[in-house]
Amino acid sequence: MATLSILSKTYTRANSLSPNSSASMPARESFQTSRGCMRDQVNAIIKGGLWANSVIFITWDDWGGWFDHVDPPNVEPWTDGTQFRYGSRVGCLVLSPYAKRGYISKALHSHVSLLKFCETTFGLSALTKRDAAADDMSDCFDFQQPPAPPPASHPA
Repeated sequence: MATLSILSKTYTRANSLSPNSSASMPARESFQTSRGCMRDQVNAIIKGGLWANSVIFITWDDWGGWFDHVDPPNVEPWTDGTQFRYGSRVGCLVLSPYAKRGYISKALHSHVSLLKFCETTFGLSALTKRDAAADDMSDCFDFQQPPAPPPASHPA
């Protein structure tokens, strides 16, 4: 298996119209079907013997509603001086033998943090100023703890 693999269901106009699509998790989709798809991908990594050397990030591209009590921060000015502001927070689950158990990060992460994690892990240079300034999510890990066993498989 490659050092880096990105597992993602393709989300296209064709499958976005299907009521049984497991490609995404918008409200019109079956949560059970989408959760089953995620479970199957995680189980494939575990059953393939890759758990001991893997990190699995499960994240979404949509926010969860207007309930968030934290205002999105301004992060940088655009070239015309307008402030670039993040949107509402989006969840990200970190599964790894070295992920901190029950940990809720207080650091400012963004989707770019996933790229920064790869750059840090593999010793790569940043592609842009944004990923150069991003947090690499290292606060989510404790490499001094004994490795955790893989999560148990549960039906969707």
